[in-house]
Amino acid sequence: MAVDPVIVRGTADERRTRRIRHLASCSRIALDSILLERLDKAAKLRRELKEIIEEWVEAEVEARLAVEARELRSVPLMPLTPVERSAARKVRRSIDAQNQLFPVPHNP
Repeated sequence: MAVDPVIVRGTADERRTRRIRHLASCSRIALDSILLERLDKAAKLRRELKEIIEEWVEAEVEARLAVEARELRSVPLMPLTPVERSAARKVRRSIDAQNQLFPVPHNP
């Protein structure tokens, strides 16, 4: 149902008063139509808001991950001790045996 252009002009109070008068003059069928139209609009806005919030959260998470990655790059890496290297090889072989994700280098 289209809104009367006269209703949308004026101050907020004037528009509100005209809308109330307009609603008071509508038939039950017209009021049902207006109700469904407004409920549909509210549902659409709710879906749009949900999408915006999801995008916002995703952007925040990505920004925080970028900060963490940047900070990790500024930390100097310590060389592994022989025991740590051996343990890392064992873990890598175990993972490779299960998932075939990491090729194990063969020492000649």
